[in-house]
Amino acid sequence: MNKLLILSISLMIIYINCGYSAGGLYKSDEYKERKELKYSLFGKNDELSEKNIRRILNSRIKLKKKMKLAVISFEHESPRITNYFGYDYQFNEKYLNLNAAYFNVIHNTLYKTGRFIEITIVPKILIPKEMTINSLRQLSVRMQADLFLIYKTYSNIFSERNIFSPNETKAYSAVEGALIHTPTGIIPFARTHSVIHNEYEKHIDKNIRELELRSEKIATIKALRLLANGMSNFFGWQEKEI
Repeated sequence: MNKLLILSISLMIIYINCGYSAGGLYKSDEYKERKELKYSLFGKNDELSEKNIRRILNSRIKLKKKMKLAVISFEHESPRITNYFGYDYQFNEKYLNLNAAYFNVIHNTLYKTGRFIEITIVPKILIPKEMTINSLRQLSVRMQADLFLIYKTYSNIFSERNIFSPNETKAYSAVEGALIHTPTGIIPFARTHSVIHNEYEKHIDKNIRELELRSEKIATIKALRLLANGMSNFFGWQEKEI
């Protein structure tokens, strides 16, 4: 069996098994009848008493109609990064533009919901060395952000060089994302998405490396759109039903 076909089957299983029901709890009548949780019950080390565990599990959170969102975006991870941009890739203009394009997928989709006054990327100098839910929440408080989004993208590429037909690539990309509700420390939305994208060599590709980079970019943007659309739907549910 063709190795790309085998890979496609295995990755499709991953794709199908991704959770798409994140945020569904907030649509239920049972959830809307719960008592609102207005502040954090977590201790200094995120410890919880049995009483507070029960309170959290039987409470609901309420999001403002207009909010500020702080965002931490981890650097995109791919084993081909140095092949594409060199070992000093972090200072490469094309690499920086690529990361900006990824963030814009999240920003533009969420801004269209009408729920956000401001969506701000957190400067690297503010990110704590040891990231915990508690430290991220404290950082979010300092930024007066109602919500905190943290996400990371991964990708890899598998290529086939053909003699009598255009070269072919199969790109795999995944994104993980989670929202933290600053007042309570609750994570109301968390989701992982995986995408497979097939691409063939075109006249715009000077070499196989450009084809691979283009394929990985398309796959990653597709994964980010799934995450962004899921959050967009989540905020729509919050506005209408809570």
